[in-house]
Amino acid sequence: MEIGASSGMWQFAVRYYEYCPKFGAIAIRSALAREPLPTDYKTERLLAYCHGKKILAQTQKHITLQRAQECKAKKVYASALHWMLRGSHLDDVDALCDEILLECNDTNSLTPLHEAVQFMESHPELARPQKLAWLVKYREFQLVLDDLESLRQQMQKDELLNNKEKRVAHESKLRFVSVEAAKRLDWLFSSTEAPKALRSEILQQAERFLKESPTVFGSRHLYSLMAYLQQLDRAFDRQEFYESGSNKQLKERIETVKQLRWLPIGLI
Repeated sequence: MEIGASSGMWQFAVRYYEYCPKFGAIAIRSALAREPLPTDYKTERLLAYCHGKKILAQTQKHITLQRAQECKAKKVYASALHWMLRGSHLDDVDALCDEILLECNDTNSLTPLHEAVQFMESHPELARPQKLAWLVKYREFQLVLDDLESLRQQMQKDELLNNKEKRVAHESKLRFVSVEAAKRLDWLFSSTEAPKALRSEILQQAERFLKESPTVFGSRHLYSLMAYLQQLDRAFDRQEFYESGSNKQLKERIETVKQLRWLPIGLI
């Protein structure tokens, strides 16, 4: 049974084992499981051999996970996610999402996140696991924030040039992009998958919007944000939670904007 022990002999080995009625299936599974998977092409060839063979269903899952782990070790996160999703290794997807966020935090850069989930833009149907869906939406939110910052810088240039027409146009764009950012922020803090490590950043971003342009939040968004705050309040000791000045200020700011929204329009 040592015919499949040598790397690269898998095709010859499995053809040979196919003629062994008693131990052939076991030997084939063993040979395929031991085979190195340095490239996507080779992985596809092994999967093609397994396709349609019920006795190799678990071997297929093993192959996709093995290839995913190879990619993950090289920090090719997009490929790792692709193979994990293809093999329905959803627990591994969740774990990798956590690792990607941790690397972003350690490197103080969103590059790992962008490289990992950019391919999801053309394949949104793959974002089945809720944690991955949250990560994709978080990246969208960060891209919208980049657009906002770019518009703000452009508006500062327009003010220096005293170009009123351009300034009005950019103010309109700024309002639109701010509303889009608020929508995504609402989705992020409404999701049960919001990572604990990003709670502080989400609250800071919400506070920034309420301070700079509170009207970008609709009433539903405000109540969702308040519900999120109350959820965090219950997760901590109440006194400890509100010892943070920013949390207390955020709650007060939300309450103020909520009250304004109940006033007749002419009185605001």
